Amino acid sequence: MISADRLDYSNALAVTANEQALMNLVRLRFAEAPQFLEVSQIVGGRTQETVVRPSLNLSGLFVPHQPTETVAGASLGAEYRYTDRPTITYTPIKGEKMQRTFLTPIPPAAVLYLLQAGWPADRIMQLTLQSINGLRNRATSLGRSRAADPSFERLLELFRQAQDAGGFSLRVEKQKSGDVTLLVIHKDLQAEASSAMLECRRLLGLASEQREFKVAYGNLAGDGVDIAMQTRSLLHMMLELSACVAVPESFSETGVARRVLEPAPGERLPLPMVIRCSAEKPAGAFVAVRHLDHWYYIPESDVASKGTLSFLQILTAMLESDSQQLLPLVTISTQ
Repeated sequence: MISADRLDYSNALAVTANEQALMNLVRLRFAEAPQFLEVSQIVGGRTQETVVRPSLNLSGLFVPHQPTETVAGASLGAEYRYTDRPTITYTPIKGEKMQRTFLTPIPPAAVLYLLQAGWPADRIMQLTLQSINGLRNRATSLGRSRAADPSFERLLELFRQAQDAGGFSLRVEKQKSGDVTLLVIHKDLQAEASSAMLECRRLLGLASEQREFKVAYGNLAGDGVDIAMQTRSLLHMMLELSACVAVPESFSETGVARRVLEPAPGERLPLPMVIRCSAEKPAGAFVAVRHLDHWYYIPESDVASKGTLSFLQILTAMLESDSQQLLPLVTISTQ
């Protein structure tokens, strides 16, 4: 019973979380405000009732001065009723938690933790960074559109090569002022990884003899020993991802949906996500939502888009962590 409840509620939460994330990306594509609800409590109200009804019937024909013949009959009836009426409490994310979770740029250390965990360096940096040591990323969010600096595009390729070859790692030092995150370039690398890290040093303006570089939030670092990452907030990432939502051409022409910057010739393709649009409800969709009489969805077969949406969910869960509350709370009552 516990295993069934756990899986059922877990699957339901996963489906609704994906639908909310997708709907918010669609809303941002239409320049609408996103809405964030979290499940704060689940109370499963279950009742089980079993009723057994045995009966015995005796019947006979009475004739004076004659033996009486009696006919006996028995029956057994049973009834089972099961009712599950869960009560779910939703809490809007507003105020301080909204600011902390969705509007505050993520810590640069979080980007390195993700790389250390094996997430592809080029995709993670493309989504989470606005700039690194002055090299600017592509921007397609509301109010501005610009292509990425060619050096930034090259840097993404080099970091991915170095990551695959184990060319760098993360180290955290405890200091009086707090934790300091360091990017450590390994020694004795193979020729390809060594060449990639050497070009990374040149693009970022880092000292060639230095192996450890302090990573901090910022736009520029000109001393050759620091890496300044201007990271994005979660809402900023969602704005960028909303450019991946396909809309009917008439919506863009009439201003119903905002226009987005098309990739320049030779430029790296936008983020690895495609949200398709259909007038009819799609079959075989991983997640689908309806907005303005159209369906927006990600097919089950689109692994790249599913992975990007899953990454967004994981990052949201990381940033929503609150030591004062353990949510959601699941209470299951059985009678």
